[in-house]
Amino acid sequence: MSSENDSSTSTAVTPSWRFDVFLSFRGEDTRKGFVDHLYTTLREKGIDTYKDDIELKRGRFISPELINAIESSKVALVIFSQNYADSSWCLDEIVKIVDCNKNLGQKIYPVFYYVDPSEVRKQKGNYAIAFEKYEKDPSVDKKRIEGWRNALKDAASVSGWDIQHTADGHESKGIRKIALDILNNLKDTVSRVKENLIGVESHVQQIMSLLNLESTADVRMIGIWGMGGIGKTTIARAVFDQIFSNFDGSCYLDNVREISKTLGLTSLEEKLLSDTLMEKSANLHNNTSMLFARLCHKRVLVVLDDVNEDEQLDRLAGGHDRFGAGSRIIITTRNRQLLSSREVDGVYEVSVLGTDVALKLFNKFAFKEGFPKDKFEKLARDAVKYSRGLPLALKVLGSFLHGRDVDEWENALERLNEVPEDGILEKLKVSFDALNDKEKNIFLDVACFFKGGKKENVMRKLDSFGFGATVGVSNLIQKSLLTVTNDNRLQMHNLLQETGWYIVRRPHPNIPGRYSRLWLRDDIRRVLADEKAGTEEIEGIHLDFSEPESMKISFKAFQNMNSLRLLKIHNVNIEQMPASFPSNLQWLDLHKYKTRTLPPSFRGEKLVGLKLKHSHIEHLGGLEKAELVSFLNCSKLFENPENHNAADKLLHSLLQGQPVIDGRFSILIPGREVPKSFIQNMGCSVTIPLTPNWQENFIGFAVSIVFERLVSKSKIRVTFKLISRDHGEFTPNITQTAIMLNGNCDSAHVWIGYISFDLFRRLFPKFQSDDWAKIEGCLTISTTEESWIKPKGCGIRLVYKEEVKEALAQYVETRPGNSEVSDQESSKSKEAEESIAALTYGVNQLNWVVDSAEEEGTQIQSLRNSTAYKVQKTLSFD
Repeated sequence: MSSENDSSTSTAVTPSWRFDVFLSFRGEDTRKGFVDHLYTTLREKGIDTYKDDIELKRGRFISPELINAIESSKVALVIFSQNYADSSWCLDEIVKIVDCNKNLGQKIYPVFYYVDPSEVRKQKGNYAIAFEKYEKDPSVDKKRIEGWRNALKDAASVSGWDIQHTADGHESKGIRKIALDILNNLKDTVSRVKENLIGVESHVQQIMSLLNLESTADVRMIGIWGMGGIGKTTIARAVFDQIFSNFDGSCYLDNVREISKTLGLTSLEEKLLSDTLMEKSANLHNNTSMLFARLCHKRVLVVLDDVNEDEQLDRLAGGHDRFGAGSRIIITTRNRQLLSSREVDGVYEVSVLGTDVALKLFNKFAFKEGFPKDKFEKLARDAVKYSRGLPLALKVLGSFLHGRDVDEWENALERLNEVPEDGILEKLKVSFDALNDKEKNIFLDVACFFKGGKKENVMRKLDSFGFGATVGVSNLIQKSLLTVTNDNRLQMHNLLQETGWYIVRRPHPNIPGRYSRLWLRDDIRRVLADEKAGTEEIEGIHLDFSEPESMKISFKAFQNMNSLRLLKIHNVNIEQMPASFPSNLQWLDLHKYKTRTLPPSFRGEKLVGLKLKHSHIEHLGGLEKAELVSFLNCSKLFENPENHNAADKLLHSLLQGQPVIDGRFSILIPGREVPKSFIQNMGCSVTIPLTPNWQENFIGFAVSIVFERLVSKSKIRVTFKLISRDHGEFTPNITQTAIMLNGNCDSAHVWIGYISFDLFRRLFPKFQSDDWAKIEGCLTISTTEESWIKPKGCGIRLVYKEEVKEALAQYVETRPGNSEVSDQESSKSKEAEESIAALTYGVNQLNWVVDSAEEEGTQIQSLRNSTAYKVQKTLSFD
């Protein structure tokens, strides 16, 4: 198939793509056969495809929802079938698709499904019959018909696939070819960060030669070897992106060294099997040897990035006979010996960049326009020389020097000149030294504790330490010291992380008790076992074993750690309770804590977060000041009838808005009826009318669903659908709210959830502020009925500012003030306050405690009786 499909685009608008492919087809002809198989294959190839799965109520014109989907797709894949033109809806779609091709740069790819392309272009055969009908219909506008004809001519003139002549008429092979061609063409439309590709292409060509993709009878294992920061991961990813579509299955395992330590090799095995076998992890059988046996029949591509131990290769790669003929395994490592002990078919040593290429990469970061000016040209060449052609050093140093004057350049380069040639960490440290104190603390905390953590959770912790995370993290990203992944996790390059470790250890080598941060098990064991080892220089201890281990903690281990603000110990059997915890502790996270109470002397005056998971704790003491609390699977805490303070503390947290994260929260309590203040309906869906100007002073939706039965680890799936007065339908992605249960709930329970209007707006990214006023129709919610979930009825309620005014005023009056906040922070604070007020109002005014006859006593007592459920389902800060 030809890739000649460029539009004569004159507009400067850059569209925001939500989908890779929009499928246009005549449902009666192809929905349950060809299109269904094509859609499945596209999804398996990782191509995000929009298909109208549910037959929408057809009107005279194309729906706003489909217009939105077409405009949001990079590619329109049009399946022209015998009766495509019989549908005016399909013809309106093709007009819109051609318009997007001309004005938005969208690509059109036609598929001719048992219809000759000339019939579509010239409207002959069945297409002629359809247009004769339209010409005779007085209700169809002549200009509309002319638009249909022109659009069909334009779309059918593009090179595509004639199914009868593709892959010798074999539909399954034809579908695979279409998917692969689409995938390869999508690569050309994906906007890459060009600086990541500077100097990479020559490496890619060398590795492609070693892979010898033309040979499909053998299995080849290739090693990519080089020092840290030289670009092994970038090169491996570029190779993977270029060739993965040619294989039956593929998997890129990133950061093998790091993940095997934190999550264990089993998690990496599961991802490898899930990706290559195209199975969800939940569907994988526990017998990994049986699953790996399936791989010997598949041609797969696997990349193992940053491998440093033989066991990792044994578990994840094995031998050549583990994979099917034609498979390719790529291993990146800093350890050449690791590859020498393997039967690899070739090793590629990554060399540093040459001067010209290195200068080009450096200039991309130091001079955003790409070229040094005046006196900076010689300085730039000096900077490249000191960076030794190492891509990471060039990127970080260039970002550090960007925007600085000549004197600052000269001072920085003079320092670099004094660093030994192999002192790469010292060279990277130059950028760290230029940070302010808050940025330095953020950098070191991420390097030692939070690398790979969810951004919102990490930011919350950093803010509680007073580091100004919003500004600080943004600055570190601009300086190329931090990155944010597609799934919103904070990351940094391994060599930058090692620089952070180097900075922490350097002042007191081999004396972990004087490090500001402890993250290695041996260092932590050494410090906690000796009551005299810890000092006031320790600010954080972060220990997370992948498998349960025992650890001895001295009775007075923490007595000298007066600066300790973070203590996290996970998967460690702590048999002896220490005498005390430092009073400055702000985050306490203990897993499998064996003793019945926290140290009696610990009052937690500065405690922000408290998390106890799978612990035996029965009494908490004070700790009323903690803002974020989670007690997952701490059954003994609630079995003690005298321990009401824990339940009251959790209720207090609910009312103060602690579970309000991103404007949503939920509660699960016993009950058989949706609260009377909700518009409700029996069954799995309910619709609420939206009056004119409904969105004014509106802050969010409250949703309620009654379940006759819930089993362990259930998930409630709620779909929101907006319907306008002209029957246009707008449905965002399904939202999922996890309901974590220790056991099954065989009695009726009511789930009540809340989603702020701000968060709800994000579900409709194409909506402008004026669009909401046009939705004067209705809002429908629906939940799926599965074998493990039996919904009985559901309800919905719109929440307005006027209703929560009193609760909002009370909260604003009692909360701590903070005058030093940015406009963005102020806006977020306002949204949080509204959500907190909605929760308070819901509990106190909307009678969210149901079946009062069965729940005798006060409201707080009623909630106390079901606190064990709420704790496990709504309160979690990680």
